[in-house]
Amino acid sequence: MRLKAAPGGPEMVNALSNQNVHAIVTMLLEVLNQESFRNIANFLVKFNQRSQTNFTSALEDLRASFQTYPDAQGLYSTLESVNTFIDRVIALYQYNERTVGFLRGAIVEMLTSELVSQRCQPSECQSNQKFLDAYGREITGQIDVAVLSHNDSFAEGYECKIKADGLMSEDCDNLKALAQTALREDYYVHVGVTAFVADKSIENKLKHWDAPPYIAAYGLDSLSKLRTTPDYLGPNDSIE
Repeated sequence: MRLKAAPGGPEMVNALSNQNVHAIVTMLLEVLNQESFRNIANFLVKFNQRSQTNFTSALEDLRASFQTYPDAQGLYSTLESVNTFIDRVIALYQYNERTVGFLRGAIVEMLTSELVSQRCQPSECQSNQKFLDAYGREITGQIDVAVLSHNDSFAEGYECKIKADGLMSEDCDNLKALAQTALREDYYVHVGVTAFVADKSIENKLKHWDAPPYIAAYGLDSLSKLRTTPDYLGPNDSIE
């Protein structure tokens, strides 16, 4: 197998290069497995535009959730890095609703890529790729985060959504096609879906599309597991 770049449309390309997206992902990595991570993710899921009711108050609640314990005078303080982060969130929502949608999706995709790449060799983990078989034929459409190691013979694929509702049947078909071809070509393989919702919500959506059970769900309860080597399907496993 090999990979073929599939960068998608200009809106997603721009979203992945957006500095506010990069700053938010950096903060998410810093607070992974903390309550602050869940607070940020829930905010991004709930709000798709700044004109929504309670946007400003929710943003201030998010800022307050980072506050340190009170000092001797009983006053709380907020680190300057947190204020800078909140400014980045505000800047993210300055765009129209469609653009904000791409930016939110880019955050999930970039975070997934950062987590997975921590256990991969350089260039093994790439965003927005298609998988080709040994004969150079495309076997998948665009997959958000793709991993391919020729040295160790393993492949991974992840579709990334801000919410489980964004998961479509073609996403499941892509992951299924990758798994089937990888095993036929004697690769170990693991595929999954990531989103900023509870694992159960992703699992329910996978069941809705009659997705095979080997497509893993990585939600708010388990996203950090992406940093560890998964349980691969092997060439001796049958999933047809």
